[in-house]
Amino acid sequence: MLLFYFSVLGTANWLVYGWLPTFLKEHFHLKLGEAGISATGYIQIGSFVGVILGGYFADKWFLKNKRSRVLMIIIGFTVGAPFLFLMSSTTIFAIAIIAMFFFGIARGINDANLMPVLRQIADSRYIATG
Repeated sequence: MLLFYFSVLGTANWLVYGWLPTFLKEHFHLKLGEAGISATGYIQIGSFVGVILGGYFADKWFLKNKRSRVLMIIIGFTVGAPFLFLMSSTTIFAIAIIAMFFFGIARGINDANLMPVLRQIADSRYIATG
């Protein structure tokens, strides 16, 4: 199940990063350089914030609930999807920037908890394979 989740997450991120510069260029009439920087920059800034917040809150929550890291990943997906939709459906670039930032936070929450979840559920003999 974890392999399936990692595969879906990796594919989704690859599709977003592959598609987003072209989308921003065409949808908001940006130059290709501006679209490329926008497509990665805002999400990466959000991801940095999300990794720190996602790791911190999962670790604190773990003291009370051993499933906290898995739940943080579910929260990350749940929060990220509407912002990805908002980013792709708005006609206002400032709203798209905000949506990319919050999508990045959600992605960072996921990223901060992937390997801890693997360490928590996989047999220690197979961690490197994971």
